[in-house]
Amino acid sequence: QKFSLNESGRVCAPEGILGISSLLNHPNANRLLSELEVRYYVPTNAIKPESFGENTSLMKDMLRGLSGLKKLQLSGFIVNDDLINFLTVRSGGSFGGAGPVAICPLTTEMEFTFTNVSREVMGAMIASRWEANKSLRSVMFSGAGFADFADEDDRVKSCIEEGLIVSKV
Repeated sequence: QKFSLNESGRVCAPEGILGISSLLNHPNANRLLSELEVRYYVPTNAIKPESFGENTSLMKDMLRGLSGLKKLQLSGFIVNDDLINFLTVRSGGSFGGAGPVAICPLTTEMEFTFTNVSREVMGAMIASRWEANKSLRSVMFSGAGFADFADEDDRVKSCIEEGLIVSKV
């Protein structure tokens, strides 16, 4: 199952993400979902500053329940350092386990477009997911300001040498 949300125009509150989250919180929906695409092409000056944190929080809540997700595509103002840090695999068991803890642990493909994420944070997330179990197979950047990223980040370079595919459009 695939779910896509493409939103453009003036979004001043997180209703769109809240609606997706409500839909995906249905027990049958989140088990079957294998692809999630959320694209918000909205001028940042059209967004209330207090909505940024609320949108990130809602995205985290939504992703937390999608353990079977294989492909994740995110674009726009919802992709920020806080959300990418959330997707970074942590060792130790912040949820009570002993091994690495990952949100969307089965995700094999990720795509980011028009993001507002630092290269350091993105590199740490990619490397952590690759090093945890090598289930992440490809990461694509499109218009995200990461044109030479794969060549500059040593952690990502190492992952590429081991088989990770990083592409840019």
